[in-house]
Amino acid sequence: MSITTLLVGFLAIGAASFSIKRAETFPPVPSSINRLALACPTDNTIKTWDNSTFSCASTTNLAAGDVTGIIAYSVKDCADACATASRFLDGGCDAFTLDADLARSYSINNGANCWLKRQSDIDGETRDYNGVSGKLIDGRA
Repeated sequence: MSITTLLVGFLAIGAASFSIKRAETFPPVPSSINRLALACPTDNTIKTWDNSTFSCASTTNLAAGDVTGIIAYSVKDCADACATASRFLDGGCDAFTLDADLARSYSINNGANCWLKRQSDIDGETRDYNGVSGKLIDGRA
C-alpha cells in the first residue's frame, strides 16, 4: 500500500467525521412573541451605534410624529433604527416609541411595534404600560 493510498483513505475518513455545518440564524416571527421584556437602562439613556444619546422613558407613548414603523426586539434596536433613519430620511428621526406587546402590535398596527418619530411633530405624551419611548438628547438628528 502506498503512502498516497493511505493519505487518501485518511482524508476520506477525516472528511466524513469533520463535516462543517452552516449556521443560519433568523429572528423570531413577530406574531409568535406575546410580550418583550423592555426596560430602560438604570441611567435612563441609550447610546446608539453612532454614539447618539437618547433619553429613555418607561411606560410612555409619544403621540403622533410617526415617520415610519418597524419591528424591533429591544429598546436599543428601536433607538439604533432611529439613528440610522436620521441619516436617510428627509427630516430625520429624533424620537421613538416601542410597544412591548409585539404580537398584538404586529397584528393591529401595520406590522410594526417600533415607531420612528420627529420631536417637532409629537403631540404630547401618554402613560402606557406597554410603551418605552426615547428622545434624542445628544447626537445627530
